[in-house]
Amino acid sequence: MDPEQLVKDWMERTYGLILEKIPESTTKTPDFSISFDANLIGYAELKTLERVDPSQTPGWSEVEEMQVHEEGMTMSMHSREDNSVNRVSNCIEKAYEQLRGYPSIRCLIILNASYADVGDLEECIYGYSEFEGQTPLRLVSDPRAHKRLLPILPAFDIFIWLDRKGARLQPFLRGGSPTGVKFAQDFLMQPRGY
Repeated sequence: MDPEQLVKDWMERTYGLILEKIPESTTKTPDFSISFDANLIGYAELKTLERVDPSQTPGWSEVEEMQVHEEGMTMSMHSREDNSVNRVSNCIEKAYEQLRGYPSIRCLIILNASYADVGDLEECIYGYSEFEGQTPLRLVSDPRAHKRLLPILPAFDIFIWLDRKGARLQPFLRGGSPTGVKFAQDFLMQPRGY
């Protein structure tokens, strides 16, 4: 299914939000207007991260064996110089160009079908990603991306990260502004039918 149609259908079915395609023009525009109960409430730009299989072309290299000393296991793994944070930051920069002339709510929707994860978005927005567990971990893989984005991040009210698993979408919300947090509380915290 076309990514735009997939996201439009999912947002309407899940939250009752109508994403209406804004016609292409010679000036930069967002992909969609967002409406609820026939009232315009904001604008959204959709960016898609496609999966790139591990190979040397996109920067992956196979490690034949890796010893895990604590458990005595040997496993074959792929490693890479991770470019996910950079790919996500490029999406944010491009979306900024589309959304910057429009009033709030300005929403970036990232449809992810790649090896990236919402932690890569967090690194772009906050400068780090945190992992919960027995020992909390704060990860910073590319601090340059966050520093590069600092001047434009205030233009975004909310970030919606959608992990695509076949036809299913798993949402993760990250606020960009107090207005975006309020938007999430009002429209995105309780899926329809609950």
